[in-house]
Amino acid sequence: MTSTAPVFVVGTPRSGTTLTSRVLRRHSRLFAGGAADFFEDIYARRGAIADPRTDLGAREEVIERLRTLYRRRSGGQSQERIDRLFTRTDLLDRLRRAPGYAELFATFVASQAQDAGKPRWVNHVPKDVFHLDDVFALFPDARIVICARHVLDFLVSYRDQFRRAQRRAAPANADRLRKLYHPIGTSILWRASVRVALDAIARWPARVMLNRYEDLVSDPARQVARLCAFVGEAFEPDMLRVDMNNSSRAVDAQGIFVSSVGQWRSALSETEAWLALTLCGDALRRLGYAVEPVRPRWSEVGGWAGTLPVYAISAMRANADRRGPNMRYLARRLAALARAK
Repeated sequence: MTSTAPVFVVGTPRSGTTLTSRVLRRHSRLFAGGAADFFEDIYARRGAIADPRTDLGAREEVIERLRTLYRRRSGGQSQERIDRLFTRTDLLDRLRRAPGYAELFATFVASQAQDAGKPRWVNHVPKDVFHLDDVFALFPDARIVICARHVLDFLVSYRDQFRRAQRRAAPANADRLRKLYHPIGTSILWRASVRVALDAIARWPARVMLNRYEDLVSDPARQVARLCAFVGEAFEPDMLRVDMNNSSRAVDAQGIFVSSVGQWRSALSETEAWLALTLCGDALRRLGYAVEPVRPRWSEVGGWAGTLPVYAISAMRANADRRGPNMRYLARRLAALARAK
């Protein structure tokens, strides 16, 4: 039996969330557009915006933030699609009739799905892993796919993601992305995301699925069939024909490829690997990964530790315009780190 529940693809950054979303959108019934950052961009601000159910001004503010959501995050075809729907359809009127936050967001995404001729929608925003209580509060029947990846390959991909911006002739974004990597700070980000993910899997085992990047690329047919069973759709072979490259290193590769697995062995120093494994070894094991012994250079350990405060300030400044108020952003991550193992 097919389902009508929305699907949210979340997880650690650089863990295959985009690939998973692209796989799902190849399904004849599933629409997955651009990453609609509703929960952190809009819903997390609800205390300041007020309640759209009782405040017409608040509703108009939410609608305006939805109308420009893709433009403020990434733009491209997703924003062009929304501009067309606002101009040529009754989307604005439908949004004005939506009583609350859940209905506003559902109308916003479902209208895009309907425009594409599909009955269900998928949203992929990795950091929504920190908003799962809110997701289930608004969409109790939601299905959550949590993507994860070995921390060492994650580090390589996170460090080198600026290369994609360079290939797209986006020097400002490439410079921003360069500032976001630090083997200690970035590993802490991974650990915070995974702690929340593991907690979610324990709390909602029937509604949350772990989707390891390595499983997806190593045996895509089996893993995609498992994804379909979880979200309540029949497997379609066309889902495996993904034409994309979201790799930060494999420039010429397309679709679902395994070459990114284990790349840390030639791309990371042993010191970087040791720092990440020291911070994240327990979480890795809980995700089912092996933890290999590595030997650091202690002088490099001290050097990386000494640059951590500078990195933290630089990274916060580089990303401030993309994630909203820093204190709220930090509070969610720190709360995740404070949770019991």
